[in-house]
Amino acid sequence: SRSSAASDVYKRQIPNVFSMCLTPDNGGSLDLGFIDNNKFSGVINWTPIEVKRWYNMYLLDVKVAGQSIGVPRYLYWTTNDVIGTFIDSGTSIILFNPFAYQAISQLFSTKYSYLPGIPHGVLFGAAGGGCISDDEMSNNITRFPDLQFEFPNYDGFGNFTVSVPASNYFIHFNNQWCLGLGFAASVGTVLGDLFIQNFYVIHDKENSRVGLAQITKC
Repeated sequence: SRSSAASDVYKRQIPNVFSMCLTPDNGGSLDLGFIDNNKFSGVINWTPIEVKRWYNMYLLDVKVAGQSIGVPRYLYWTTNDVIGTFIDSGTSIILFNPFAYQAISQLFSTKYSYLPGIPHGVLFGAAGGGCISDDEMSNNITRFPDLQFEFPNYDGFGNFTVSVPASNYFIHFNNQWCLGLGFAASVGTVLGDLFIQNFYVIHDKENSRVGLAQITKC
């Protein structure tokens, strides 16, 4: 019979590891059973898996330009009615729990009201993911702050932080800039395509860890 990746893992013919990367316009790649060192630079930041079924991660904090949004950590983690934080290539945007999303919206309104789309809740509307025109955005995309996500190191010593620039949490199409942040009940944080396209992502179930490295090509 023909072999499959799943059966090869089951038979222990390849390691229980898969790695992936995405690009904004040209798809991505999936590496089964190995890590492609040609696709990233620098170190791999490893963080432990909280729940193996979903490769859930212990997200510790979300920051806007280094400032914590100030919600309790447990809101990001797996509980009886929340599936926690995980990386998902099947979700286009970045989804937060409603409390975290509201805290991000409030921080933007307080500190970045001079940026287009922030006043009057145009971008952070009740449904999330509002849009502004090319003319409104003009050259301001570089003035929007980075989002940072803080995780514990796999070895148990200290934490690490990864950043997503505004150019990657906005979606540009049809002469519009649309905010790629939203919210959903019963999740901690869903780190979708807009997050993934910044990193080479490694799911290492064999060692109960997830790795993030700075992508160089995909």
